[in-house]
Amino acid sequence: MALAISRVQVWVGDLLNRPGMLARVLEALTNAGASLEFIIARRVSENTGRVFVAPVEAPEHQLAATDVGLVPAQSMLALRVEAPDRAGLAAEVARRIADAGVNIRGYSAATAGTRCVTYLAFAEETEVALAEAALSAIIAPEPPPPLPAPAAQTRPVAARKNKAPAAKKAPKAKKGAAKRAARGPARASKRRQTVARPAAKSAKRSPARRKATAKKAGKKSPKRSAVKARARRSKRR
Repeated sequence: MALAISRVQVWVGDLLNRPGMLARVLEALTNAGASLEFIIARRVSENTGRVFVAPVEAPEHQLAATDVGLVPAQSMLALRVEAPDRAGLAAEVARRIADAGVNIRGYSAATAGTRCVTYLAFAEETEVALAEAALSAIIAPEPPPPLPAPAAQTRPVAARKNKAPAAKKAPKAKKGAAKRAARGPARASKRRQTVARPAAKSAKRSPARRKATAKKAGKKSPKRSAVKARARRSKRR
C-alpha cells in the first residue's frame, strides 16, 4: 500500500509576542467552523511570533483567517504524507527526499493512534514534484488483518449412559428367620400337643393320685366327705 500524499496550502501570520494573541487567532478560525490539523507557532523575535495553520479551504474559513492577519504562505509549498505508523518511517521519508537531491525547508510529523501524518515544506515547485515522486516509491506495510472474535468456549458435555434403573434390593431377612419359619409348623403342633396332654394325663390318673392332687389344691375328696357325713349321723343316733 502506497503512502497517501497530497499538496496542502498552509496559511501563515505574524503575531505580537503577547499572552492571548495565538488564542485570538485560533478562536476566530474555530468560530468560523474550521477544523485545523496542522498548527505550528514559534517565537521570531522579542516582540514577534509566527503561526502556521492548515487546512484553511472553505471561503468562510479563509475570510476568518484574513480577519486575524493570516495569509497563504506563498514562499512555502507543503506536502501532506499519511501512512500507517511504524518504526523508522520518518527516517525513510527524509532519506528518500535527500537521495532525490531536494532540500527540505520544514519537517513536522505527529502520530495519532496507528496513523502518522507528516507535513513537508519546500521553497520551489520543482522540489515539491521531485519529493512527491520520491515518496511515492515508499510502500507502506499492509495493516494486519483484524483478529477473529474469540469463539465462546463451551465445555464438552459427557454423554450420559442410559442405565436401567437399579432394582430395589429386598430387605435383608433377620438372622434365624428362615429357621424359625421352618420350625413354625412343628412348634405349633407341639404347642397343641402340650395343651392337649394335661387333659389326657388327668383322665389317666388313678383315684389316689387325683386325691393327692386335690389335697394339694386345698380341696377335699368327695368320697372322704361322704364317709365323714355318715360317721356324724351314726353318732347322733
